[in-house]
Amino acid sequence: MKFILFLLVSLLTSPEFLQAQMNILYGDKLSSELKSVSAEYSIKAMTGAVVFPDGSIWTDAHGTYGVTSENELHADLLYEVGSNTKTMVAALILLLEEEGKLSIDDKIGDYLPSINNVNENITIKQLLNMSSGVFNFSDHPTYATKINGDIAKFWTVPETLDEFVLEQNFEPGESWGYSNTNYLLLGLIIEAVSDETPAHELIADKLLRPLDLYDSFLAEFDDKSDYTKEKVGTWVIFDSEWNTMYLDIDIVSMMSTAW
Repeated sequence: MKFILFLLVSLLTSPEFLQAQMNILYGDKLSSELKSVSAEYSIKAMTGAVVFPDGSIWTDAHGTYGVTSENELHADLLYEVGSNTKTMVAALILLLEEEGKLSIDDKIGDYLPSINNVNENITIKQLLNMSSGVFNFSDHPTYATKINGDIAKFWTVPETLDEFVLEQNFEPGESWGYSNTNYLLLGLIIEAVSDETPAHELIADKLLRPLDLYDSFLAEFDDKSDYTKEKVGTWVIFDSEWNTMYLDIDIVSMMSTAW
């Protein structure tokens, strides 16, 4: 009996067992920090997740969401993600380079037709690292007014580029400036070198599905029937100063211009 007890204690305190319990070991501390940050910054609701080195996962949520009614926030909801998706687009470009379909040193004029106020000598790399000088379409003085004027309007990428892209801020490679337009152009390049396969399908096939991310979709582009979970609302830009408000409805105009 003493031997069995010793064996059991040894197993429970072994590094392998402790590592397998990382989500349990750190879960209470992480949940406490989540609530603490929420209270410190007066955040209505927060959710978080951590994937530990052993593969165990911690998730928690705190607060409520909704405008017309208050709902308890939880991790098993659809959340909107904004510019984090630039990482996915960049990864897809690099995968296509590995496949020999492009080089990040290529000029965008090799793949795209002439676009007003976009220098065709910009390289793909300059789009990726924000040194292209291309005007940020969402900084256009009429952007908020026009997308809020008809929230149900679906904007195509060419429409967005034509309507909201002003003259270059600087010559390619001469400076650095954050521009959402860069990633619209990268999306067009992705489709151009992939026999016009829609970018959202390529993101799913080459990035999301291989990683078992079956609850991630490109809003307003993927089939709505894929949305099987309840969606948390949308933060909407309502003026040129980037003041925002929270709504429980899809703003098709904003989502489509952002691709």
